[in-house]
Amino acid sequence: KWKIMVYSGLDDSIVNQAQTQTILNGFGRTIKTNQWQSWNLPYWEGPGEQLGGFWIEWDRMTWAGVRNSGHMVPMYNPPAAFELFQSYITLGRPGRM
Repeated sequence: KWKIMVYSGLDDSIVNQAQTQTILNGFGRTIKTNQWQSWNLPYWEGPGEQLGGFWIEWDRMTWAGVRNSGHMVPMYNPPAAFELFQSYITLGRPGRM
């Protein structure tokens, strides 16, 4: 089975998260959890975690919003982009809980 993650920078004024979610809702997939969940990433200096953004999951499709990021997430916020990709590949969901 396939599984897709779509992500958006939450500060993106060109293709904002509301537009992206409208498109994703248009696919008619079943929503697994009808609420946004937060995802976290570790601080780069010292212990603890910080808020990376929010995510919601449909059947075989996930959307993640990345905090403090514009249109090109890996350029605006490399640590959050790395955590987002790594956690999705290894855990099947964005970030650390």
